[in-house]
Amino acid sequence: MLDLLTAAPKDIAFGDRTFKVGALKMRELGLLQRWIRDHAVRPTVKAKAEAELLDPADRRELMKQAVFAEREWPPAIGSAEGNRMLLTDPDGQRRFLAVMLGKYQALTDTDIDAVLAGVSEEDFGVLVAIAFGEDDLDPEQARARVTERLQEVAATLARMLASESEATAPTGENASST
Repeated sequence: MLDLLTAAPKDIAFGDRTFKVGALKMRELGLLQRWIRDHAVRPTVKAKAEAELLDPADRRELMKQAVFAEREWPPAIGSAEGNRMLLTDPDGQRRFLAVMLGKYQALTDTDIDAVLAGVSEEDFGVLVAIAFGEDDLDPEQARARVTERLQEVAATLARMLASESEATAPTGENASST
């Protein structure tokens, strides 16, 4: 267990190269969350583009839904959209590999592209499992555990953001004086 808590690296081979990899820590998760934030389309921006073709009543309803969806933006690691962006989108996979593999060795963009081009879906799944501390499972078990772990990460991040919002929100006398 100590190896997981400290993200002690292990060796994993991709093609003819061996890399050190370990579980992601808060800093690396933050780097991935930043990438999602920088690349996710805001719901209101998407809705504005779609609204042009709608009648006024439907446009209002679409914008109301988009404003509501803004409360869940950006997609978190562990959410369906966050996972899609990082684990199935080629640019997201590239960023995931850059963070995961770059943690223990210096790599160029060319190195990352070469690994991405040669990695199988199963090997990528193993790498994702290792990222979330599940490196002793077969690929099918790893997928199930990673999904569970990603949901836990998303819930933890949501709680942290909620408590931060509550801590910075004006209350009582301070609320009326601002």
